[in-house]
Amino acid sequence: DIRISSGVTSGTILSTGYNVFPLTKLAQCYQPEVEYEQGFLYNDDGKLAFAEDEGGHLFVYKRPDNRRKRRYVVACDPTWTIDGDPACIQVLDRDSMEQVAVWHGSADPSTVGDIGLAMAYWYGEGTILNTEVQGGGKTVLNHWRDANYPHIFMDQRPDRPKKLMQLYGWSSTYESKKFMLGTMRSEERRVGKECRSRW
Repeated sequence: DIRISSGVTSGTILSTGYNVFPLTKLAQCYQPEVEYEQGFLYNDDGKLAFAEDEGGHLFVYKRPDNRRKRRYVVACDPTWTIDGDPACIQVLDRDSMEQVAVWHGSADPSTVGDIGLAMAYWYGEGTILNTEVQGGGKTVLNHWRDANYPHIFMDQRPDRPKKLMQLYGWSSTYESKKFMLGTMRSEERRVGKECRSRW
């Protein structure tokens, strides 16, 4: 479920004060000791490329599927400021819900929008972009819309499944968090979930 992706970026799984998931299930999913590439994306003569760099904020656990058979979602948790709480961008495989990449660092909303957009293009055609609307998310959304990115998540209310609210992104409210946590609790029962980053 694409709605849960933005909630994952908010640190709901491992860093809130109250644990809503069984710790034994989290231990089965959380795999921090895996191989990864650390670096950044850059424009290589009109094509996005990855450069390894120990100071980079992008951690890639699985590169994009060259055969283009995998589907991805890029979910952003931006902040208004470059001081304090850092921003986070997660990339999940939409079929397995496996975490394939994460970007974590301090950046203004426009820069987070640029990085999220680059990651979506790198992971391939059809990748869905999603952001939490609060904390600079409206700036991120406007940035994506100005770039004419065709696959921006539109929220759909669970109590009205056939009607789109016509709202881009994910609004973090008490009700939407309850829905997200319920969905995540059912997801953690599925076999093969892997969360590699604590962010």
